[in-house]
Amino acid sequence: PEAYYYAGRVCRDLGDAPQALDYFQKAIETLPAEGEYELKSRIYSQMGTLFLYQDVYDEAMKANKESLKYSYYLNDTIGVIYSLRDIGEIFTAYNLADSALHYYHLAHQLSASVGEQDIQGVVLRAQASLYLQLGETEKARNTLLNSLSGLTNISEASVLSLSAKCHQQEGNLDSAAYYYQELLMKGNIYN
Repeated sequence: PEAYYYAGRVCRDLGDAPQALDYFQKAIETLPAEGEYELKSRIYSQMGTLFLYQDVYDEAMKANKESLKYSYYLNDTIGVIYSLRDIGEIFTAYNLADSALHYYHLAHQLSASVGEQDIQGVVLRAQASLYLQLGETEKARNTLLNSLSGLTNISEASVLSLSAKCHQQEGNLDSAAYYYQELLMKGNIYN
């Protein structure tokens, strides 16, 4: 099962989602019914992400709920936080903002309670992105400001991108242009 899992990770990194999902499914099928909960949680989390990126939301939800179940079983707080965030992202994709915000709030509360500022920032940036989609730029800006502690280069690019979009939606084109310029220098290909 572990070899299938890593083969799936390699395929995912190479951009071959169908092959990665095949390997992850083989890993699940070869695992015993009991035990190996950490590996099961990781596999389902990977599957959920791949399904989400392919707009297969029902399967993404099933996979992430499985990952959440095993993370709870293991008392894996970090796994729980990411699973809650991932479920929020699926509800965002479903255009169910209230449900998405509920899961983001749960993930934020848990990350704050254990002092995980970097993960807290990840959750808050996902929430800020949803507020932008809803056209609630003031809430997006406030949420984004709360996400600034523990920034890495990757999360800095996310903050710059969200800031640019926020200013653009508000019609502050000079400010938006500034953040887009910063993003060109500091961002990555995705941003």
